[in-house]
Amino acid sequence: MKKFLAIFMSLLMISAVMTVPAYAGNDSSVKSFNIDNPYENVKFGEWEAYKTQLHCHTTASDGYLKVGDAVEYYYNMDYDAIAFTDHGTNGLGWDTESETVPIMRAIKSERTGGAYASIDPLSSEEYNAYLYGSKETYTVDQLKEAKLNSTTGDYYSQSEWGFSNGDEESSALLEKAIENGSFKRTHDSGMADILLGNEMNMATPIADCHLTHYWCTYGQGLAGVYGDYETPSNESAEEGGVVMLSHVGEYVYTDKDTINHTNHRVDEYYVNKFAKIFLNNPVNGTKAGSVAGMGINSATDAHTRCDRYLYDQILQKTIPNGVTPWCFTFSDSHNFYSMNDAYTMMLIPDWTEYNNDVRNSMMRSCMENGEFFSVSHYTNGYEMDGLKEWPDSPIETNETDGHYLDGKDWPDEEILLMNDTPMVTNLVVDDENDTITVYAKNANRIVWVSAGNVDKREGKLYEGESDEGRYGVEADCVDPVNGIAKFTIDLQDEKLQNDVNLFIRFYITGEQGICYSQPMVLHELDSDGNEIPFESVDVPETHDISTFLRGLVTVLDWGLFKWNPIVWIFKYFALGYNPINRFFTDIADIF
Repeated sequence: MKKFLAIFMSLLMISAVMTVPAYAGNDSSVKSFNIDNPYENVKFGEWEAYKTQLHCHTTASDGYLKVGDAVEYYYNMDYDAIAFTDHGTNGLGWDTESETVPIMRAIKSERTGGAYASIDPLSSEEYNAYLYGSKETYTVDQLKEAKLNSTTGDYYSQSEWGFSNGDEESSALLEKAIENGSFKRTHDSGMADILLGNEMNMATPIADCHLTHYWCTYGQGLAGVYGDYETPSNESAEEGGVVMLSHVGEYVYTDKDTINHTNHRVDEYYVNKFAKIFLNNPVNGTKAGSVAGMGINSATDAHTRCDRYLYDQILQKTIPNGVTPWCFTFSDSHNFYSMNDAYTMMLIPDWTEYNNDVRNSMMRSCMENGEFFSVSHYTNGYEMDGLKEWPDSPIETNETDGHYLDGKDWPDEEILLMNDTPMVTNLVVDDENDTITVYAKNANRIVWVSAGNVDKREGKLYEGESDEGRYGVEADCVDPVNGIAKFTIDLQDEKLQNDVNLFIRFYITGEQGICYSQPMVLHELDSDGNEIPFESVDVPETHDISTFLRGLVTVLDWGLFKWNPIVWIFKYFALGYNPINRFFTDIADIF
């Protein structure tokens, strides 16, 4: 009997040891996660990817191109949505002349034509043709005609076009763009007019402190205060706008010499400053609007290369407190050649049958939910491990102008010809097995980043990219039949377990650029499969010269400027708004 019991107990113990756990979280040596996927509701293959420019300029502030010309060129560059964000100037629609800021236009009169020059909005007929897709794209002959300045009848100057070579070479380049299909539209649904865009903090000393809003009226004619991102963020969100912080590297590094700051964490002061703005103005918070995110790569990335470091550090402050800001890219274009530098690809259901107001609502939802990818033809970025984001890039960094060509034939102008930037075509998150699979076109490599550290590189690798701890997988991930690349990360891989933390994001690269994803929050599970709550992170208020300046300006404005007829005249003629009307509006807001 005793022998039988001993055998029975032994078999029972062996059975218990050999039992396969129901989920990886039962194995205390392997971390398992619930993954917050911002693309969870996106129907890849059914929804459209709309090419969108969320930050650009016209002669309404300091751009070279009039509104009508700019709309025409963006349309021919296959854009699906445009928000004009002129400095201190609310965009009222492409068919409506905005209330411009004369002093801003006068300072940049070589671009704008003067403080009170016409900005040439579209006629109602033209407006609807662009909105709903009945406008035809260029032929070569039409392009040559379009190069004529509608005011003078002369060809645009090199500076107006932004080209470094002559008019003849520029014209030939654009004709080439038409011939190779760059100026053919992907969608026939027209181009949406994103309303009430404004680049706030119009002109500040020392360094730009810019941020853009959409769908609210705050900021019209307001010059701003150096370092004060808080006031325009709070006021715009209160009014119901959506805000994006712009190229903050120009404020963090006032000398704009960001090459000297690569591979270094950003000072905690700036991390706390911007994290607090997101925490005070979250999407779906108590305010009607929000600060939805920040730019991480703008224009040619000459001054924003360190903004990815700042972004990752901000996420480590905000995510534990329940807020995830999104990352944006944009061209910040002021002239023709920069229009196609960077943009976002917004994942939205087909909006062909909807009017512009509904399209604006769909765009807003997309921005607030992070249902988009951020794309650029440029990157000067380096990861914390010292390796370049995009080793294949023909753009190299230097300390003078941010970038130069390293013996390769890729002048800035040729960006106009390029529409084959990397883009995600599908994304599959397997929560049960903790894997994320990315399908992409025009891509040959992926880099996964978690909490500021590179966790994995896959695809095309380069010298030094298989170092211990930041391992890489050399592989041809591109299907030779359909050209689609497939990349997968397994978060339970033992090589990643010590590095994956809080969130993970990725970017893909190919021959024509880089595409950044939004971060996916990782909720670690305990042995019972329950989420382990994040420990909240203290984010202190920051007070600097901007706090003093904002207080001083407020006191002077209420104590002196609002009652002074001379100041009224200045505001009316230089800043372009009626100070008496605004005075009564301010009084009404108080009471």
